[in-house]
Amino acid sequence: MSRPPTFFTTGIEEDVVTLRGEAYHHLRNVLRSIRGDRVILTDGHRRVAGTVYEMGRGYARIAVEGEVPSPDGGVPIVLAQGIAKGKKMDWIVEKATELGVRRIVPLAMERSVPRYDDEASRRRRERWTRHAQAACRQSGNLIPIVERPQPLSEFLGHPFSGLGLLLWEEAPPGSLHACLARKETPTEIRVIVGPEGGITPQEVEAAVGAGYLSVSLGPARLRTETAALSILAIVQHRFGVLG
Repeated sequence: MSRPPTFFTTGIEEDVVTLRGEAYHHLRNVLRSIRGDRVILTDGHRRVAGTVYEMGRGYARIAVEGEVPSPDGGVPIVLAQGIAKGKKMDWIVEKATELGVRRIVPLAMERSVPRYDDEASRRRRERWTRHAQAACRQSGNLIPIVERPQPLSEFLGHPFSGLGLLLWEEAPPGSLHACLARKETPTEIRVIVGPEGGITPQEVEAAVGAGYLSVSLGPARLRTETAALSILAIVQHRFGVLG
């Protein structure tokens, strides 16, 4: 039995939810849904099961039946990603959402090429949030919090008691395996990944000074988007829902 499709919407606390616009189009014209079909509705924070009970012109009404657990479990993971150029950041946000991260923090690092003023930061955050919502529909995961772009120093200034990992190509071989081999389960994992230009020695020093452990993915030099998704998948396999 296939998993019901997921739709991002508001008002899921009501007994009946009306889908319009893109959600309605996808339900009726793409999925060819009919009365009685099962769906999952999410507002990004919780998920409910529902059944299509009316399909009108331009709208579909869904009868809400009750809350269902989210598929993303395990240790909460935060991705602090050096801002990548162009659509690479969109892609990273989408795939990180599919992998079940709880929070995404875009970092304005020393070698980040994109530089945003307050208005551009607001627009980018809204754009990335839309991409996270789209990935939420695909994966069924809850939507992560996408924070505004911020300097690395600001991010490091927020204390936490979990496991902090800094992905750095010059870290010793096997360092990631050693970190993840520990028996105790952390309360939270934060992963810092640099932009295309990499991480400067000063940034490494700052992160290590804040308690982060520098780790590498081996001798291969990966693109930032590949590196981000690789380490997230490895961490999720060890502490999360993959595998």
